[in-house]
Amino acid sequence: MAIKTWEKDGKTHYKINVRSRAKSNKKIVANKQESGILNYTDKEKVDKATAKIERSLYRITQAEVSKRETVGISWEELAKRFAKDLYHSDKTKKACPHISAKQRNHYATSVIEFTGEWRALNLAASEVTPADIEELFRRLDAIGYTKSTQYNIKTAINQCFKYGIKKRWVRGITRSPADGFGISRKQSKRSEILTLSQIVYFLDEARKRNHPWYPVWKFVLHTGARSGEAYEIKCRDIVREEKRIYFEEKYDFYEKTIGELKDGEWRQVPINSELDELFIELEVDTRPLDDYVLPRINAWKNCEAAKVLRKFCDEIGIPSICFHTLRACWATQLLINGVAETVVMELGGWADRDTMQRYIRRAGIAIAGATDSLQFESLGREKKNNLLFFQKAQSDRQKMRNARKKGSSAASSYQLDDKTRIALTRAYGGEKLESTLSENFGWSVLPKEAEELVVNA
Repeated sequence: MAIKTWEKDGKTHYKINVRSRAKSNKKIVANKQESGILNYTDKEKVDKATAKIERSLYRITQAEVSKRETVGISWEELAKRFAKDLYHSDKTKKACPHISAKQRNHYATSVIEFTGEWRALNLAASEVTPADIEELFRRLDAIGYTKSTQYNIKTAINQCFKYGIKKRWVRGITRSPADGFGISRKQSKRSEILTLSQIVYFLDEARKRNHPWYPVWKFVLHTGARSGEAYEIKCRDIVREEKRIYFEEKYDFYEKTIGELKDGEWRQVPINSELDELFIELEVDTRPLDDYVLPRINAWKNCEAAKVLRKFCDEIGIPSICFHTLRACWATQLLINGVAETVVMELGGWADRDTMQRYIRRAGIAIAGATDSLQFESLGREKKNNLLFFQKAQSDRQKMRNARKKGSSAASSYQLDDKTRIALTRAYGGEKLESTLSENFGWSVLPKEAEELVVNA
């Protein structure tokens, strides 16, 4: 606590600072400050007045400290600690130790940049309610953030709360207020991808122009490798005698480190004839085993693979895609070609079937041939021919009755053959065909002329 006074123009100016600290947690601190002017200079009166103001401020800070001891850490302090511990050098103390450097950057930015209103209100972390969460995302939606970005921000906030609750810094709650808040990262638009003809044209143009990325793009389109996996592939991983490529490591472009594959398991992919031609061009067999197979391109290492690919797609007039979409093209073409879903998952290193479902939907496997049974125009033509038959039948009706009355042989007994029965059943329907014809047309037999009309139809 500090009281500062000075006289000016016959008046006393004062500035009082008060700080209170919690006994149970020294990091919980409350500060209050007040300044003003007294219309007198008498020392006894000034001391009495400033002491009264000081006691009032002390009561306010003590109440704030007590409240914060009860509710726990403020959101602002929690967000700062979380962001700091995301990069802790000790992995055992690191927040979210298993996420990538890119995700850490996103988490740190999200919990600080998008929650300024909570900090401005000096909310304790436990005072953030589902209503605050809803208001935050209503604002983000109005600004124009995509559902995917909103989903990632919600994930970062959830992780921050879980971290604070685990450390027992957040009191009074056992789960994040963002838990259960419905945001889907799925978009209603069709994902970007290339058709077979576009892939062929894309590779052909890259080869004709001698593009430096041509070997990389061709490799990924034939193996489905992720960017970091393709970057780290070495000559020792190519076994041409077995026609196999073995993926065991990947390069992390953000942390600049080499690690295990995304799913933690090595995998193998067969070498087809076109890919084998690429390896012959790259002289894989004659190079040292530790040599990298694909060219070391600075733009690739600097995370500009998508930028280069989009620029090339625009130049040749095909849909603009990012680098990872080449992997999607690979999976989609395999599925279209009839390769089993489980095989594609194994080749691509997917452990999650939900991810594979996106490619299955894009390939149209589940709906293939679903509309083949719809034959509206052809059935219409058939119905027209059948109508001619029944019109002829109606005109013969009276003749047949007259013939029966006279005992004419024109209505002699006649049994339907299979072909005629099928034609009539399709045209008219009904299991008991003879009785149906008899009831509707007065036939007990079928004239030869009628049979010929049906057969010809």
